[in-house]
Amino acid sequence: MGPIILATACRIARHGKTGAKVFFKEASLKAGIHFSGLGIELGQMHRGLKDSPEKALQYISILENAGIEVENQGVIAMAKHGRAKFFNESDLKKIGWSHFEEAYHKTFRLLQSNKKLLNWGGDHSIALATVGAFVEAFPDGHVIWIDAHADLNLPSYSLTGNLHGMPMAMLLNLNNIARYNFNWIKSQLKPEKIVYIGLRSLDPFEEETIEKLGITAFTRRRVRKWGIDNVLNEVIHKIGKNPVHISFDIDSVDPRIAPSTGVPVNDGLSEEELMKMSERFRSSLDIRSIDMVELNPLIGTTLQVDQTFITAMHFLKNLFAHPGGFDESMGQRNQAKHPSQVEWAF
Repeated sequence: MGPIILATACRIARHGKTGAKVFFKEASLKAGIHFSGLGIELGQMHRGLKDSPEKALQYISILENAGIEVENQGVIAMAKHGRAKFFNESDLKKIGWSHFEEAYHKTFRLLQSNKKLLNWGGDHSIALATVGAFVEAFPDGHVIWIDAHADLNLPSYSLTGNLHGMPMAMLLNLNNIARYNFNWIKSQLKPEKIVYIGLRSLDPFEEETIEKLGITAFTRRRVRKWGIDNVLNEVIHKIGKNPVHISFDIDSVDPRIAPSTGVPVNDGLSEEELMKMSERFRSSLDIRSIDMVELNPLIGTTLQVDQTFITAMHFLKNLFAHPGGFDESMGQRNQAKHPSQVEWAF
């Protein structure tokens, strides 16, 4: 993580807004978003993701200090950690899906607002609800899936049986899987409405499906070869003025700046690439909603958790904030012998 980002945010994240001085040029520049917590962790085996939305609220001042008004719409959370594996469709029928259906209807309701919607997971299986509701609300909408993984497996092809590796297959209704198992998903996502960015860990079935369906996919290798600016030009040209949902898995980011996640993959998107992406998307796309998923506050040290949540918040800040609408004071790190002793002065 860059020193300016960490210095700017770490004190805020730990101690609230009391240490930050913010001067707004115009109140009218403030942007408004809804924060919707979806603490669902059924999709994988690590504990902690159900607590991620509450943890995120400790860092929300990073957005507020950038002039973004955040309206908390509450958290839908699992009462306890769920453990489930799905290797065939019959396994899907053993699970109650009430949390997902509730999240679907909540998301659809919030999408009727003129404010942008931030869905904070949870694991990436929440996309069954969030992307499903977006497609119903905006039939012409496009989905940008920023992830190290395609999450495009069907249960019978999955190597792990983890649900967070399957939501895209269900949203596409491959083999009629959504029709027979998730009848509350009213609209089917179309392959031509999808853009992948950052893929670098694909299973054979996923590679074959992406090619077969003609899904636009910018792998990490392609991003590095073409350059992020050229990739973003292609994405913006493809989507045009249509509504956009961004589904952002933190494992798309290099684990050196976002280590607190359950399935880290080396050589992820860099801090510079994230900032360019958020700035271009803000200025060029009609973003209606975004998922932020797989940030686990129980993985890693305190400093690693700080790094991960702050990386996410700064991406969101650049995505939502009006350019030039704030002047945020910068912090400086005091000397410390160990990362756990780091303090930040403003």
